[in-house]
Amino acid sequence: MKKISSSIFLVLVLLAFSACNLPQHGAQALPGASPTLLAGVTGTAFPPAAATFTPTVPGAPPAVTPPAADPNDVVQAYLIAYPDDTAGMLSCLSSSLRGALPAGGPGELLQVQGDVNGFVIQSGSQVPNPPQAEVLVALQAGIGVGGTRSLRTFHLIQENNKWVINSITS
Repeated sequence: MKKISSSIFLVLVLLAFSACNLPQHGAQALPGASPTLLAGVTGTAFPPAAATFTPTVPGAPPAVTPPAADPNDVVQAYLIAYPDDTAGMLSCLSSSLRGALPAGGPGELLQVQGDVNGFVIQSGSQVPNPPQAEVLVALQAGIGVGGTRSLRTFHLIQENNKWVINSITS
């Protein structure tokens, strides 16, 4: 009887550990967040690549991809670089925004307390002439249950034929 109990306990422990390591699949939205186009913006709407929850691991060096031709990719690269990769964040910013950074550096533009634990790109819109885009992002910042959820709007322009962030508003 003792051998059976030990075997059952061992199986339960192994299941518990393996469940912790299962990959997350599918999109996860923050409660109360709905993917909608930004109000008051005219032009061509571009859909987000897919509303995906992008977790960040505290203390892990971020793997930053250089900003791409899509405004969503630029915003995602900035958020993945936040707060540890200053060069990665700077590469996503317009020259005028880099010249007017707050004393705390490019991470201060996001105006959140603590690390960003995840984000969902909710919507975006683009105006062709002059090239402008806005991307609405829901952020989860802070630690655990005490973390905060907030919305940020990233305003992008084109410089040297690539999208860059020109401002971030709450």
